[in-house]
Amino acid sequence: GYCLVRSSGDGLIGASPGGEFVYGTVVSTDVLVSAKADAQASFARTVAASCAYVEESSRRPAVLGPEGVFDAEAAETCAVAEVAAALSVSTRTVTEWLFLTRTARPAVAEAFEAGRLAYAAFRTVCRSVAGVPNATEALLQRIIGAASRCTPGAVAAAVDRILAEFDAQWHRKARERAVSERVATVRKLPRDQSELIIRGPAEQVAAMWRNITAAARGVTDPTSLPARLFDAAHALVTGTVSSEPADHAVIVLDAATAAGLAGEPGHLVGWGPVPADVAR
Repeated sequence: GYCLVRSSGDGLIGASPGGEFVYGTVVSTDVLVSAKADAQASFARTVAASCAYVEESSRRPAVLGPEGVFDAEAAETCAVAEVAAALSVSTRTVTEWLFLTRTARPAVAEAFEAGRLAYAAFRTVCRSVAGVPNATEALLQRIIGAASRCTPGAVAAAVDRILAEFDAQWHRKARERAVSERVATVRKLPRDQSELIIRGPAEQVAAMWRNITAAARGVTDPTSLPARLFDAAHALVTGTVSSEPADHAVIVLDAATAAGLAGEPGHLVGWGPVPADVAR
C-alpha cells in the first residue's frame, strides 16, 4: 500500500508502491468537521422541505372522503407516500420526520438545522427529552453538546447520564418507559434472510440472552459461535429444546443502596443501570 507522512509544510509526501514520491494538499480535521456539519445541515434541509411539502399538501382539498368532505388525514397519507416515493425512503421514515419536526424542542431543532446534530442523534435526543417536561435551556444545550461529540451508538447512554444527574428518578422513568415500549418485530432482509428484533426492559432481555448462551454451550455442531447462538435461540423460541435458567447475573450496587439507605441505581453488568429496588 501507500505510506503517507506529514511534511513540515502544507502538503503530504507519499511513497507509492513503485518508490516514487507524490505531493498533495493537506486536508485538516477542521475541514472534515466543517464538511460533516454541512452534510448534516443538508440532510436537515431535506427533512424540513419534506415536512413542509406534506404540511402544505395536507391543507389542499384534493382528497375527498365520503360525501365529498375533505379528509385531512387521507391527504397527509397521500403526501407522505408521495415524498417517500420521490426520495426512495419508506413512508415510516417520512412519518417519523413529521413527528420529530412537530415535537422537537426549539433548541434541539435549531442544532439539527445547523448541522450540529446528525439525524440519528437528533432522533435520540428528541425521544430522551420528551420525558423531561421541566428541561432547562442549559440542560438542553449540555445534552446537545454531548450528543454532537458521540458516536451514534453512544448518544443514548451519554444523554441518560446527564438526565440522571438532573433528575434522580430518571432511571426509574426510563425503566417504566422500557416496560411500556417492549416490542418484538421482524424485518425482511435481502438474500432470503430476516431479522428478529426484541426490545424491552434490560433485565428481561438479559435473562433471555443468558438462556440462549447457556443453550448454545451444549451445541456441539462445529459452526461459528453466532450460528450456534442462532440455533440455540431458534430451539428455545420454537420449543424444540428446553433450557435451565443460566446460573446468575452480576449486579453491582453500593452498600448503602443494598441496605435500603440510599437510592442510587445499581448496574447490571453488560447492560447498564437499573433502579435501586430492582438491583436489590
